[in-house]
Amino acid sequence: MDFTVLPQTCSPDLTLFTRLDKSKEITVNEVVEAIGFGKFQLKCLGIMGFIWMIESMEITMLSLLGPLLVCEWGISSIQEALLTSIVFLGYAIGSPCFGWVSDHYGRKVGLTIAVICTSYFGLISAAAGGLVMTLLLRSLAGIGVGGIAQCVTMLTELVPSKTRAKSIISLQVFVFIGMSFEGLLAYLLLVPLGWRMLLVISTVPLLAFLLLSPRLVESPRFLLLTGKRKEATDILEKGAKANNKSIPEGILVADLETDRGRFKDLFSPSYRTLTFMLWWIWIASVTLYYSTILMTPATYSFASLGHGDGNEIVHCRCKQVTNSDIVAIIIASIGELLGIFVAFLLIDRLGRKRTLAFGFILAMLSYLLLIICADRCLINVHFFIAFISIVYLLCYVYSPEVYPTKFRAVGIGTANAVGRIGAILSPFIAQVLFSASDILALAVAAGFALVGAICSLFLPLETKGRLLQVSNNVNFNLSEMNIIFQIE
Repeated sequence: MDFTVLPQTCSPDLTLFTRLDKSKEITVNEVVEAIGFGKFQLKCLGIMGFIWMIESMEITMLSLLGPLLVCEWGISSIQEALLTSIVFLGYAIGSPCFGWVSDHYGRKVGLTIAVICTSYFGLISAAAGGLVMTLLLRSLAGIGVGGIAQCVTMLTELVPSKTRAKSIISLQVFVFIGMSFEGLLAYLLLVPLGWRMLLVISTVPLLAFLLLSPRLVESPRFLLLTGKRKEATDILEKGAKANNKSIPEGILVADLETDRGRFKDLFSPSYRTLTFMLWWIWIASVTLYYSTILMTPATYSFASLGHGDGNEIVHCRCKQVTNSDIVAIIIASIGELLGIFVAFLLIDRLGRKRTLAFGFILAMLSYLLLIICADRCLINVHFFIAFISIVYLLCYVYSPEVYPTKFRAVGIGTANAVGRIGAILSPFIAQVLFSASDILALAVAAGFALVGAICSLFLPLETKGRLLQVSNNVNFNLSEMNIIFQIE
């Protein structure tokens, strides 16, 4: 694609590029759709999935670290919950910050810094000598983990609309791999080497990412938006060559944004209602997702529910993590695969909104069923992990689809950060409240699922089959075969 371009200003708020020979203009959306899904996207999915696997390993480690420190340091149930919550507090800080970095300096830059931050502070936290230092270092690692969510932003901008949802859902396969791999490491290393060495070895995949980072491409949408047309063209041509496809003839056009990634854009009249409803869905889904993961070992250990005062649990707070506990976590992760399968079947049939509501409703029913039929907890745990996985996945699919490139990373980062309020709450529901009254903890979770289902049904926008927006307003003049982007 060889372009001779001339910038032409139509108004103070409108910039477009036009070719001297008046050939038709093409957008990055049209090029990405023409390239389709192939080897180029599979390579990107593999790299993003590897990073996603790293995040799931970090979260799985949290479910092991708390019980281990209960025995070694004699920490209380509140301190155990705080150990998990502090990581998610860091996540809540890191997610919007890395969203801002990604919108201003590039998706690749934000993602690379996030992985380095996670690996460095995760590694040195193994040397912490007390609870306060552990909390500090784990919170700093959590800030890095918050930036890893930008995988979704980058992947969303590299795949065509027909395969966008399923590509993001495929990332959850790597969550299963990460949870299982961390469980396997714990099974093999925890008893002979201890939790500190397990933390060190768990950071090796993070460091391995640095070897893959040169293969990570920048988003062509971001490059075009910042005026780097040649770099964007090179990436699109590379993708077309890898997929054995040709790029449509024409001049690649986009707005040159000087003001992008502003937090206040989320509250413009067009997005205000959507943003608040999306935030609550994120809070509900994240609360349920991490509460479920943290509840799983305790749920497996109960022959029946209804331990009202929790005296037995308080009396036996120091319970060494055994291989059977680790195996239970690995087996429970199978529910992730079931959730992926169901999401694949439904997302392009029911649409985003109805699939979200469907997942929330089934999760609510599973929590209630677990209260009533505790003797079948193995099956129930698998099912409610599956249904919560559907909801959690759909948040990552829907969020980048509703926000334009101009502030997509900020939108995802902020929604993810707000969702971490639920993650901060989850250990208090799954560990503190569950130890006092398991039935009450499950009832609270069911309440979150009910409200999440209601919000999902009333979302103002369905994004199934919708092309990604570049800016706040998009104007299509099909009769003149020109595509004009106007920036507010």
